Amino acid sequence: MRDEVLPWAAVSLVDLDDETNFLNQGALIETFRTNLETPRSLDHVDYANGLDELWDTTLRKVADLCASHYEREGFEIRESRMKKSLELAAKDILSDTAIPQPVIDQIGKTASEYFNSTSQSLTQSLLEEIENNEPMDVLGLISSLAQINGYRVLLGVDELEKSVRTEEHFKALDNFADALPKNVSLFVTGTPELVEGGKQGNALRETYHPLYERTTTNRIRLDSPTREALIEFSTRIVDLETQAIEAPVNREYASTIDDLGGFEQAADSFLEQYPPAFRAYLDYLEQY
Repeated sequence: MRDEVLPWAAVSLVDLDDETNFLNQGALIETFRTNLETPRSLDHVDYANGLDELWDTTLRKVADLCASHYEREGFEIRESRMKKSLELAAKDILSDTAIPQPVIDQIGKTASEYFNSTSQSLTQSLLEEIENNEPMDVLGLISSLAQINGYRVLLGVDELEKSVRTEEHFKALDNFADALPKNVSLFVTGTPELVEGGKQGNALRETYHPLYERTTTNRIRLDSPTREALIEFSTRIVDLETQAIEAPVNREYASTIDDLGGFEQAADSFLEQYPPAFRAYLDYLEQY
């Protein structure tokens, strides 16, 4: 998923746990920020993360526009003009976000003064101006800068079943999705077949039905593999097993497929009982 969307999106993937979850929105968004990746941030190690790259690229664009304007007008590029331009550009970029105006004004001031003497990253300088405000302000900032640079933002969380499994957490997740800034999408992996209080069952549906409705409505369904794809899949598995295990007697997949009559008959035997799916086919071979 990450590799598929990275060329056109700024991506941040986070594993949920007892500390980083939707009940602790500040910690969750901070983790999203530090894990943010863009194609350029991965190619250039000097960037702290994707947000650092988004700011750098945005201000470079602003500087280039300013320089072009002054050259066309025949003016000498002066420091005061450039600083003012950076301030106005930073404020304009954030004007459509939900970030409070006093914070936007301070960020614009920080952008114009950053180049004086500070040794910390511009990202850190800017974040210091909004860290005491609503955590969603940071997502608003990321959203706006990503849009300026031609990206969407994809936030992904994993291990939902290993995080907090309470009505409050499911409700917080649902509210978080409703409050996302424009240009930001949330991708959640995990199963709705959760366990709560030692009781097996669909805790997501039973505990907080609105989130269950959202997840089932927006569920991403993978294309089902064809018979030919299953045959190719099992061929590759056996090739890997042959390379990894020297003794033929210890090659479990190869032995199972031989017992089933070969690659084609193994796939046909599976498809007679189950709908086509790579994971189910692998389970079938392992349980045979």
